[in-house]
Amino acid sequence: MKMYFVLGGRMPSRKAYGIQAAQTCASFIDAGIDLTLIIPRSIALREQASMKEFYGLHTDIPVTVLPGLDWEGRGRLGFILNAIIFMLSSYVYLFAQSLRGRVDVVYSIDMDTYSYILLAFLPVPFFGELHTPRSHTTLWRIFFAFARGVILLNPHIRDGYVQKLGVPSERLHVDPCAVDAAWLERSISREEARERLGIPHDVVVAAYVGRFYDWKGLEILPPAFTNMPDIDCYLVGGTAEQFKAATGVSSLPPNLKFPGECRNEDAPLWHAASDVLLVTWPPKQSPFYADTSPMKLFEYMAARRPIVAGNDRAVTGVAPDGTVLLYKLGDPNDLASCVRKAVADGEDIRQMVENAFATVRTHTLPERARRILQFISARMLA
Repeated sequence: MKMYFVLGGRMPSRKAYGIQAAQTCASFIDAGIDLTLIIPRSIALREQASMKEFYGLHTDIPVTVLPGLDWEGRGRLGFILNAIIFMLSSYVYLFAQSLRGRVDVVYSIDMDTYSYILLAFLPVPFFGELHTPRSHTTLWRIFFAFARGVILLNPHIRDGYVQKLGVPSERLHVDPCAVDAAWLERSISREEARERLGIPHDVVVAAYVGRFYDWKGLEILPPAFTNMPDIDCYLVGGTAEQFKAATGVSSLPPNLKFPGECRNEDAPLWHAASDVLLVTWPPKQSPFYADTSPMKLFEYMAARRPIVAGNDRAVTGVAPDGTVLLYKLGDPNDLASCVRKAVADGEDIRQMVENAFATVRTHTLPERARRILQFISARMLA
């Protein structure tokens, strides 16, 4: 099967979307798919190594680069113009390829609002992976009518499309984000990890491993850990200044530590060094956040460490009961209570860790790729 994987985002990128897209492509290739990644031109592509080297993959990803403005830093207008140019160039390129019989299926991830929409109207099967919910409008009714199948990260999104847009359920496949299967086999001890990272062996460590964004709900951490001076919280994703800019918090307790950014391949080391891992969530319920699939959660599950996460349906939708400790959104005192329970390491916490590890074994990249490809094959025969 010849597949073109269309991604309207800057690649390669250390952001979560870049890691997830590269890993998905590699998983499809490992499953025997003849895949080519299509991306817009960017400075990042010219200056960086190959996808294999950049992401530490065991297989390379063939890439076709189409016209793009690379105006990422020029505000909303630059973003829109770049998306329009890529929308047109990818459609024309793939239409020409389809006329020559060089494409069996087109696959895309929604890196923006609309650059992939025209792909549904190609004369070959199109499958879209939507990471955020779309409005219930006529435009999207048409899109779903022409797309052969849509992959979603959360069952709540599927239910909304079926009920409000009338999308046949057989066209929708729910499969959350996944983790590299190799992460499940790593056995770095807490002592070894702390030795390599320079963390004292006699301190209790909670860790958040990820980038700092204003929508992450990170502002809950300073007040929570002000009340836990005996526990160090490592925020592995940037500097204290970047954290303040993202959260609007000006005063930080001394037990918040900022070791800087973390490469994806180094994340398991930080996980192993920790006593508890944190998934923060914004205090206000929003469909945009509530219908995502936190990749970080699966990475944490693979680490066999207690997890404290915000009680949001995006978390509970992929984490069964008895796998994570849930704190009340926006409540630093409840977060602190959950952290203390996690580090107490009771029998219920140890069982929770094992339950989480059993869950993540079904959410590896090869397993996810296998399920999606089965869905694609079934829909192509429908």
